[in-house]
Amino acid sequence: WDGCIRVWDIRGSGSCLLVVMDHHADVYGLSSHPERPFLFASSSRDTTLRFWSAEQLTPSIHLRAVVSNDWRGDGIAGPLPANLEEQDATCLCGSGAAKLAEQLGACKSDLERWALKCSFLLFPDGVQELFCIMDNSESRVPLLVDNRVMHAKSILPWLLRKAQELEQARGGFAGIGRMTRNEAMVKAANIYARIGYMRQYCDLMVEAGEIEKALLVAPAVSLSYWQDLARKYAGMMAERQEADCVPLLVASGQHGKAAEFLVSHAEDLDSALAIAQANCEHGYERIARAIHASSGQEEQETGKALPTQESAEERLEMRRETVKSMKMRYKSQGQPVLAACVHLAIGEDEEALKVLVDAHELELAIALCTLNPSLQQTDLVFVLAAHRFEQVKDYDMAFQCLQRCKGNEKEEVERMIVRSSCDDIEKASSLYAQHGLGSMEELQAEAKRMEEGEEDAAGRAADLVRLFVLSHQFQKAFRVGLQVMDKCIQEDGTNINARRVSKYLSAVKMKHFGEEEAAQIMAHEAYLGAKLAVELKYTSVAPALLRFCRLKILSLSTPSFPVSMARLTLMECQYLFDKHVMRDRMVLELQKIVTSSDYYKSSSPEEREEAMALLDKIMLNSYDEHETEEVSLVGQNMPSAACKRAGVKSFFTGEDIRGQEFWLTQQSGEKVAISRSDAIMWHRCCVFSPLGDGSLFCPM
Repeated sequence: WDGCIRVWDIRGSGSCLLVVMDHHADVYGLSSHPERPFLFASSSRDTTLRFWSAEQLTPSIHLRAVVSNDWRGDGIAGPLPANLEEQDATCLCGSGAAKLAEQLGACKSDLERWALKCSFLLFPDGVQELFCIMDNSESRVPLLVDNRVMHAKSILPWLLRKAQELEQARGGFAGIGRMTRNEAMVKAANIYARIGYMRQYCDLMVEAGEIEKALLVAPAVSLSYWQDLARKYAGMMAERQEADCVPLLVASGQHGKAAEFLVSHAEDLDSALAIAQANCEHGYERIARAIHASSGQEEQETGKALPTQESAEERLEMRRETVKSMKMRYKSQGQPVLAACVHLAIGEDEEALKVLVDAHELELAIALCTLNPSLQQTDLVFVLAAHRFEQVKDYDMAFQCLQRCKGNEKEEVERMIVRSSCDDIEKASSLYAQHGLGSMEELQAEAKRMEEGEEDAAGRAADLVRLFVLSHQFQKAFRVGLQVMDKCIQEDGTNINARRVSKYLSAVKMKHFGEEEAAQIMAHEAYLGAKLAVELKYTSVAPALLRFCRLKILSLSTPSFPVSMARLTLMECQYLFDKHVMRDRMVLELQKIVTSSDYYKSSSPEEREEAMALLDKIMLNSYDEHETEEVSLVGQNMPSAACKRAGVKSFFTGEDIRGQEFWLTQQSGEKVAISRSDAIMWHRCCVFSPLGDGSLFCPM
C-alpha cells in the first residue's frame, strides 16, 4: 500500500531484486503477460495502468535467448527444477517458452526465427512493424498490412486499395458511430489526392457535394476537364442567381449564357453588350487555344496528376526531409524502433541500424545485422553486445560476439582478456593460447625488442603499451602510455593513438596502479571521452566528463595535466551555459579564474579574459540564439515519474531526470541517479564509473 512494486528472488534467501516507485498511490493489481515472460502490467488507485519490463533482472538469459538458434540445446528453455537454488542457471521454464522452442525448430527462414524470438522476448513499440518491413523487403509482391509504418513499395498499393474499398462501400455506411455516405466519399477522395489520382478525387468530391474543392484542383487533370466542371458549377450559381457566376461562364466558354444572365437577372445591359462584342471580335479565342493545347495532357485512364517540375534529386530530398521529421516525432515519443522502421521502409538500412544502436536496442540491431550482413556498423553492434555479456561474466558469449566482427576485433579480444584475467597470469596465458595471441613469454620478448628499438613514433609507442599490458608489465605500460597521451593532447587535443593507449590502460584493474597513477589514467580517459562526446553531439555528458577529469587532477598531490585547469573549467562552463544549467556553480568557478584564486593561479590572461566574457553572458542571460543539438539515445525524453516523486535530481546536472532513470550506488551505500540515456552515452565515451571509484561501467 506504499505505491511501490517489489520483485523478490524466491531462491535461497529471498532477497529483493527491484523496487519500482512510478505509481503515485496504492497498487491494486499486477499481472504478467501470458506469452511474453518479461512484460508485466500494474494498476493503481492513481487511475493509471502501467506496463513494465523485467528484462534487466535477467540480462544474461535475455541476450542469450535472442542470439541463440537452439533454445533447448543452449539451455535457454527447460523444465522447472524441483528445488530452486541461488546457483542454478537461469532458464525459461514456462509453457510459452517450451512452445516457442518447438516453433523455432520448425522455422524455414532466419527472418521468421528472429521475428518469433524478438516478439516473444522484447516489447519496444514497433517490433512487429520492423520485421514486417524486413519481410516486405525480401518479397517481390508488396505486403498490404495496416501498420503505422509500412515499406515504401507497399504505401501506394495499400492506400489505393483502402480508397477503393471506401468508394465501393459508400452506399452501405449508416448507423451511430459509422461514417455517412458523404464522409466515406470525402475520405476516399482525400486518399486518392495523396497518391496523385486527381480525376478520382474530383469525381468523388463532386458526388459528395464539394464541387468547389474539386474545381480548385481540376486543372491538375486537364483544362478541358476543369472547363466541364466550371460549366456545371457556373450553371448551379446561375440558378441561385449569384452574380459571381459571370466570370466562370465566360472562362468555361458559355459566353451566350453569361450575356443572357446579365440581361435577365442583373439587368446590366452594358456588360452584356461588352461580352457579345468581345465574342464577335474573337476575344475569347485565346481561352479556347489554351484549353485545346492542354487537352493532350489529360490522363483519361488513370486520372493521375500532371508531372511535376521537380528533378529526381529534389523529389528524393523531399522524401528524406519527411522521413527525418517522422523519425524525430517517434524518437520524441519514446518509440525509437518505429523511428528505425521509417528508415528501413525506404531502404536506408544503415540509418535504421544507427537509430537502433543509439536507442540501445541491441537485440534488434543484432537481428538486422544478421539478416543484412553488409551493414557497415555490424562491428560496433557486436562489440556492444560483447560488453553486455562481459558485464554478466558470460565470457564465452562475449568472445563469440567479437568473433562475428568483420574488421579487426583482435584488440577488443585482447582488452577483454586483460579485464578478465589481469589478476591471474595462468588464466591469461591460457586465453592467449586459445585465441592465437602467443604465449606470455613471447609477448614479453616482443615487448623487450620493441622497447630497445630506436624508433620513437606515437604509433610504435602505442604498440609498446599494448605489449606491456598483455605481458602484465603494467607499470611500464603506464609510464610509456602517459607520455603518449600527454604528447597527443598537447599537439591536437585528441588522437587515435591516445584513445588506443587509454583503452589498454583502462582495461587493467586500477588496483594494479598506485592511487595517483590510477587518478591520472582516469583523468586522461575522461578528457578523451569528453572530446569524443562533443564529436558525437553527446552534449549532456561532455561537461560531466570534464568535471570528472578536473576532480581526478585535483586529487593528485602535484596536479599536472597537458591542459590547464582554467581551460578545462572554461570548456565545461561553456557546455553548461549552452544547456542553461548549473548557473550558480558556473559563476563561482569563473570568478575564481578571473581573480586567479585557488588552483587557477597559473591561468593565462587570455583564459581570464574568456572567463570574464562568459561571466558577463551568464549575468546578463545573454544566451546565443542557436539551439544546441540534443541527442537522447533511448528516445524517451519525458521526466521520470519515479524520480520526480522522490525528488531525485540528475547526478550530472542537478536538473530533473528525463526518460528512464539509471541508479548508481556509491561506496557509502547511498544511491544517485542519472538518465539511462546519459548512462549509455557515458559508457560509449568513458569506461570508468561516473562515481570515480575506478570500477568499469557498462549499463545494461
